[in-house]
Amino acid sequence: MCSGCLKDIRTLYHTPSERCPTCTKFSIDGSVCGECQNQTPPLKKFWASAVYSAPIPSLLHEFKHLRNLQYGNILAQIMLDNPPIWLPETEIDCILAMPISHERRIYRGFNQCDELAHTITEHYKIPLLPHNSVFRSAKPPQSTLKAAERVKNVRHSFRVDFNVKNRKVLIIDDVSTTGATIFELAHTLQKSGAAEIYAWVVARNL
Repeated sequence: MCSGCLKDIRTLYHTPSERCPTCTKFSIDGSVCGECQNQTPPLKKFWASAVYSAPIPSLLHEFKHLRNLQYGNILAQIMLDNPPIWLPETEIDCILAMPISHERRIYRGFNQCDELAHTITEHYKIPLLPHNSVFRSAKPPQSTLKAAERVKNVRHSFRVDFNVKNRKVLIIDDVSTTGATIFELAHTLQKSGAAEIYAWVVARNL
């Protein structure tokens, strides 16, 4: 990105002082919000680099659905330009790209989250888990469903086929709306013995 475009996109960046560290929703002084205090979130920390507002939806569409991979470089640059403040101190053991089903990978030709995760792992020198580490069953796309339907749709969608016991895992995803998919994956990783689960997405659509 040129400096002018990057300056414009930076107006969409989230700031830690205004976000709950475990769900990314608005929170005064960056403290854990009341909703997260009243439950036990599966994620240790959750960060979204930006708000899901123009031009990010268009960039994601070009990258994800039209296979214009150069747009992935822009999205990765957004992530690296506004990373989680907690990342340096968490001592992450491995990175996991949000998996997609085998059927969707064949249809789309690639997993956009793999591309983002490759950039993150190369920059921070954190090992990247193989793309087949977690199996994801084929179900209707989350983007086509309402919030309540998304939670039900993604339930029991994942199966961990890689040893994550006692490991700190960082999930990389492109966009999160309700958080249902990331939370379900985090729950599955917990059941498989992961010590702590973190998540980092390009944008959150709240």
